[in-house]
Amino acid sequence: MTQYAIYPMDVINISQRYKSTHLAWDICGTSTSPASWKAPCNLRLLKTYNFGRQENYYESGHEIGPYNTAMFGTCDANGNKAPVMCEDGQMRVLTFALTHMNGSDFAAFGFNTFVYEEANPVVYTQGTVCYKEGICGWFSNGSRIQQHIHMEVAEGWQFSKYTGSGGQFIMHENINPCDIFTRYAYQSAGGSNGTNGYTFKIVSSGSYPASTTPLVKLHTSSHTAALRKLPSTGADYHLIIPTYSEADILSFRKGFESDGYQWAFVKYTTGGNQVYYGYVQLDPNGYIFLSANESYHYNTTPLFLINPSQSRQPAIRTSAVTGSPQYTLAYESADSTHHYRIMEFLPGFESDGYQWVRVIKDNETAVNGYVQLDLMNWVYISANIQVS
Repeated sequence: MTQYAIYPMDVINISQRYKSTHLAWDICGTSTSPASWKAPCNLRLLKTYNFGRQENYYESGHEIGPYNTAMFGTCDANGNKAPVMCEDGQMRVLTFALTHMNGSDFAAFGFNTFVYEEANPVVYTQGTVCYKEGICGWFSNGSRIQQHIHMEVAEGWQFSKYTGSGGQFIMHENINPCDIFTRYAYQSAGGSNGTNGYTFKIVSSGSYPASTTPLVKLHTSSHTAALRKLPSTGADYHLIIPTYSEADILSFRKGFESDGYQWAFVKYTTGGNQVYYGYVQLDPNGYIFLSANESYHYNTTPLFLINPSQSRQPAIRTSAVTGSPQYTLAYESADSTHHYRIMEFLPGFESDGYQWVRVIKDNETAVNGYVQLDLMNWVYISANIQVS
């Protein structure tokens, strides 16, 4: 079952926020003893750095001390790469890079001698202690910096870091942790910083309360599709999905990216049974259509919605034909509480070159018709479970 990414310390105490000069969070405990960092989900140890001190690494006017870093990737119970459900409703494969643990603790975890072996995964199950705070250096005036963990988050599994702008030693595909973590009700804010202005969705279980069986599949037709590492046409890609292939859609990105398209996070399995996770641009007018998993019945529990964009709302027609009669509905803006529940994806493309879906408006079964999936211009799809 898919897991949430739970905030990794018992008390939420974020001493430094994510910003251009600090592409991470600094998180702390609330006592003088080093606080434990617990696996937010199942994690596999990917890489360790045991440099002791890196003399030329500076951050916000102070020199960094012990540079003992461990990098963990999200995985299943067997150590295979797997996505987690994030706080913003998106599923992602992630890497967490943690820095500043004291040398004795670093050695006690076995990190100073760790070597990655594909066939021998080192796995930490959700909630297991796998890192601790450390005293990380000194300010220019000679005072000691508060012990904490410098925590970076990146998309995908990462096995290395590089020196970025401003001298920051960071992972590729670095992202803001603010969209990643949920929390349990007992994890309250504490210390001198608390949540530092961030908000967290509260969950009662570490597991996402939905089946891991993909409910929608993506099919390529006569064109290929690039499976990219990030939802951007400029991002590197894992591979090209061949024509007449299919992938499992795990989540839809909300709204449109800067290229004017909606994107989906998908799982693609090659003919050799190698699994890749990544993003595909939804260009259904050109070469992609969606279909329901055959074992799932949309007319019983629809889990996907069409939301209107900021400029238009979908026309619900009596048949899947451009120009056919449509229901008369009052205009609703994109932030409206009204949504259009997808009951069925029609296979392939209609004569107008678009795919269509059968929908009802909210629970109004009398408004039961068809919508053209023009995702590029004015429609996006979201998971019902994430809509308040």
